[in-house]
Amino acid sequence: ASGGGIYTYECEPTVTNCTISENSVGGSPAYSRGGGVAAYQSDIALHDCTVSGNTTLGYGGGFWSWESDAVLKRCDIDFNEALHGGGIALDDHSDAHMELCHISDNTAQRGGGMRVRIFSRPTLLGCLLRDTPATEAGGAVFGGAMASRIALLFGAAHPAGTLVVFGTSRAVSGATLRQNE
Repeated sequence: ASGGGIYTYECEPTVTNCTISENSVGGSPAYSRGGGVAAYQSDIALHDCTVSGNTTLGYGGGFWSWESDAVLKRCDIDFNEALHGGGIALDDHSDAHMELCHISDNTAQRGGGMRVRIFSRPTLLGCLLRDTPATEAGGAVFGGAMASRIALLFGAAHPAGTLVVFGTSRAVSGATLRQNE
């Protein structure tokens, strides 16, 4: 199952001034995606939205995308929970441009704030990732390619690092990592 609040397939929606909250997606963890929002082969934009209190047994408690490009501006993504990517999970060639977003108080096994995998590339501009615990790795972000400018990552408790980056030559620049355990 995918998309407890919103599910998109092969479309280009723009969602503005919305609250997507208290949705859940069950089923097998391998196929449970996007407690709040699931974008499948869609170019989706979220502007001035709150994605909060959503859960999934698999990927992307708040937001999940597969082969999709996303633009998130001035969004609050908080108090979501998933096995991978408590706040956001980007899968299989998904790029996300996030600007002035707050990603906080999300939890997951890997990537409390965000899980990035399979050639996906997030860009964070002026974003705040905080208080995003992970029980295994990557409290703030767990995954591959990431371009970060003026992102602040702090308060992300986890055993294997605030920002766990692997399998990529991408650079993280202009990020501040503070008050992490």
